[in-house]
Amino acid sequence: MEYCRNSAQIWANLDMVDSNGNTILHLLVIHNLPKMYTKFKKYWLDQQATVTNESDDEDEKGKAVASVKEKKVPLWERLNKDGFTPLTLAAKLGQNDMFTFLFDERKKVQWCYGPVSCVLYPLDEVDLEIQQEGENAPPGALELILKSTQTELIMHPRLIDLVNRKWERFARRIFFRRFLITLTYLLIFLLTTILDQTRTETTQRKRKDIVVISVTYPGMIHQSICLIGHLIVLAGAVSKGNCEIREMSSVGIRKYFQTKGAGLLENCLACLFCAGIIIVNIFRLFNVQAQTTVLALVSIIGWGYMLFFVMAFQLTGPFVVMIYEMLFNDVLRFCIIYMVFLVGFSQAFFVLFNNNGFSGFFLSVKQCFFGMLGDFDIDRYTGTTFQYVSVSLLVIYVVVVSILLLNLLIAMMGDTYGNIIEGATQIWHLEQARIVFAIENEMSADERMLDENKYWTTIDGKRYLQVEEVDKDCFRDINNDNRDDDNNEKKRGT
Repeated sequence: MEYCRNSAQIWANLDMVDSNGNTILHLLVIHNLPKMYTKFKKYWLDQQATVTNESDDEDEKGKAVASVKEKKVPLWERLNKDGFTPLTLAAKLGQNDMFTFLFDERKKVQWCYGPVSCVLYPLDEVDLEIQQEGENAPPGALELILKSTQTELIMHPRLIDLVNRKWERFARRIFFRRFLITLTYLLIFLLTTILDQTRTETTQRKRKDIVVISVTYPGMIHQSICLIGHLIVLAGAVSKGNCEIREMSSVGIRKYFQTKGAGLLENCLACLFCAGIIIVNIFRLFNVQAQTTVLALVSIIGWGYMLFFVMAFQLTGPFVVMIYEMLFNDVLRFCIIYMVFLVGFSQAFFVLFNNNGFSGFFLSVKQCFFGMLGDFDIDRYTGTTFQYVSVSLLVIYVVVVSILLLNLLIAMMGDTYGNIIEGATQIWHLEQARIVFAIENEMSADERMLDENKYWTTIDGKRYLQVEEVDKDCFRDINNDNRDDDNNEKKRGT
């Protein structure tokens, strides 16, 4: 009997956790049981109330229990070993219904007037915490949603309000200012590159070719302008690189590269561009020939950085996502399959044409690649010793690669286009939130605390999102009541 009583006490203790640090509320989130969550939360509150009442009866023990209770963290705010509360765990797992339930459960109604209510939503566990450098805080629900690929959670009306509030208060101003600075910087970079390769060439026609006889370079003024442009480009790259390093130190390198979408695009392109500009200047200082190749690649990366700004707009954002999905899904799969056919047929033609060494094999690869595009010389294949075999393999190669694989690639791209266009609104909201999050990550704690950047309301030291909600069902109920009254009057009249 005593064993059963102790067992009941153990199982009734809701403060117990499993090997992963999950409380009973974490487990209910994992199994998507919102009704059970409410019952167990109420039961835990009743337990705490019972402990408080018992402690009031004993003077000596009451002080000790009260002191423990003051330090006790509520069950729904406790972290498991991965650093997740029940709310952030729902966001991590993509539990849409459970997340909506937990998020709406935390709201506090300030006042109501008819169908209009002023509601406060706590921002702890949801938004990015304001912390000083060197401090670590568990990830918020919004951050976890942005790292995932599930767009349903970001469509919660209050999360959209939160992102829009940030966009209006500080992100839009910083975004357009950064856009103008980046565009001006890239135009200076382009102008400097053009001026750097400007020269006067004297040519002479020899038979069918035009040969450059002499080259004259511009004077000191032109070279001074180029030097100023190079210094501006280098200073901009160093300044941007310094900002990225500060962001890495504040959020961590792993977290810095774990972002997705617009945030990951901005981080990767910014790091590559800044590193490339510094390498180009180092190579230029030591007159290394590879500077031309690096500069060509950096030019593409620099203008590709403008895609980060394009993704913020609903008109163009989904198309950038479309290009990304097609390149890293459809085109990547096509290239993997195409490499099998390319190497196989290249080796076959290498043997049939009796080419010489590695240079002959690479020539065969080049011919096969251009054959995929329809550029092949049929006379070359009929002029070999094994002309029937060569022509037959060429026909098979053209049918399989040029007709089958290329049309399959086009079909896959069409499916990708259709899937992305269907969820274009969700994708735009997700990418806009990622852009806002990337901008917010680069801001210091002092900048975020400025009055012009505040998007929250502080009550009793806690941050809240204050919104006004309208109950549309209120008017519907009033109309239904009026209709019922009219029907009753008609029945009485008859």
